Amino acid sequence: FFFVDVSGLHECYTMAEEGAKAASPRDNKAKDVWQIIQSQQPPNAQEQQDTNILFVGNRGSGKTTLINKFIRKDENTPPKPTTALEYTHAKREEAKVVKVAHLWELGGGQQLNSLMDVVITPENIHTVLCVIVADMSDPHGVWSSVYYWLTKIKKRVGECFLKMQQRSSNTPGKMIQRMQKRFGESHPDLENNKVTIIGIPILIVAAKYDTFRNEGTEYAKVMAKTLRFFAHSYAASLIYTSQKDERDISKFRALLNHLVFGSPLSGERLLQVDHTQPLFVWTGKDTFDKIGPPQGVNKPPNFTTCGNEEHDRWKAPFETIFTPKEGSADSSGKDANFDPNDPDYAEPNVDSMRSVKDDELEQYRQSRAKKGATS
Repeated sequence: FFFVDVSGLHECYTMAEEGAKAASPRDNKAKDVWQIIQSQQPPNAQEQQDTNILFVGNRGSGKTTLINKFIRKDENTPPKPTTALEYTHAKREEAKVVKVAHLWELGGGQQLNSLMDVVITPENIHTVLCVIVADMSDPHGVWSSVYYWLTKIKKRVGECFLKMQQRSSNTPGKMIQRMQKRFGESHPDLENNKVTIIGIPILIVAAKYDTFRNEGTEYAKVMAKTLRFFAHSYAASLIYTSQKDERDISKFRALLNHLVFGSPLSGERLLQVDHTQPLFVWTGKDTFDKIGPPQGVNKPPNFTTCGNEEHDRWKAPFETIFTPKEGSADSSGKDANFDPNDPDYAEPNVDSMRSVKDDELEQYRQSRAKKGATS
C-alpha cells in the first residue's frame, strides 16, 4: 500500500479553483472537482480503479481511528475531532492496474449529513461503499444512529438513481443486480422480498466493543440480534471492533480489503454470530431464521415510532434494555453534542464571505424598505 493523507479538502478545492480559472466559462460548467483531479494525471499513467469509502456515524464514534487502523497510520496521540469532511487515500498496485481507495470521513455527526452529497453523486455512485460506525461505549444510542444513517444512505442513493434514470441510464439496474448477486440470488430472504437492496455495499462497524464486552448476556444478546437484523435487512456486512484488540482490527482490515480491493476472505472460519463473541458477518451469510424474532415486550414509556412497523418491533425491546439518554442524537437528526459555533469548525475564508453576504443582504433589505416607504 501507498498512502497520502490530506487534512480536509482544501488541497482538492484549491486545485479545482486553479483549474477553473484557466478554463473557459463553457469548460467550467462541464468540469467538476473530480474531472480536474483526473486531468492532472500523466498521459501514460497506469489504469486506475477507484473506490470511494464514506465513513459516517455520530461524533466520537471512532471513525478516524478505524481509518487510521485501515491504512496502518501510527497514532501517538489521540486523533483530533473531524470537523466536516476529511479525505485521505490508499493505493494498491496490481500488474498494470492501480486500485485507489478514496477514504472520506463525515464529521459533526448527524448535523452535517448533507455533506454526504459531496461523496455520493450520480457520476461516481457505482464506486461508493458506506461504512456506518456505531459507538458501543454508548449502547443507548446505537439503534437511533444505525437506523438514521441507513435511511439517509438509502434516500441519497435513491436520489442519485432517479437522476440517472431520468437520463435513461441503466447503471442503477446493474448496481442492484450486482448487490443481489453479492448477497446471493438464491438466498431465501431475498426471494421472499424481506431484504432491501439499496444498490451500494454497506458495512456496519460496532466500534469500541471492549467497553461493552462485560455488559451481561441479556444486553449482549439484544444488541447482537438487533444489529444482525439491521445488517441483514439492508444486505450489509457487520463487524465488532475493539481499538485495543489487534485481532479485531485485523478482521476489520480483511473485510474492508475484501469489499474494496477484492481480496479473498479466509473462509467460513471468520464467520461469528455468537452474541457472546465479537460478531463478524458479511453480506448474505445470515438469515432471519438464524437471527430469530425480536423479544416480545410492551413499548417503553415515551416510545417514538420510527414509521416502520417491523422496525418498531425491534426498536421497542432495544429501548427497553437500552433506554435512550436525554440529549443524545435521535432520528430527528439533531446531535446534542454538536455546536456550530465551536471554534473547531471555524473557516476564516467562509466566515468572512458569509459576513460580506450578510451585509449585502441587510443593505438590500434597507433599500427595499426605503423604496416601499416612498412609493
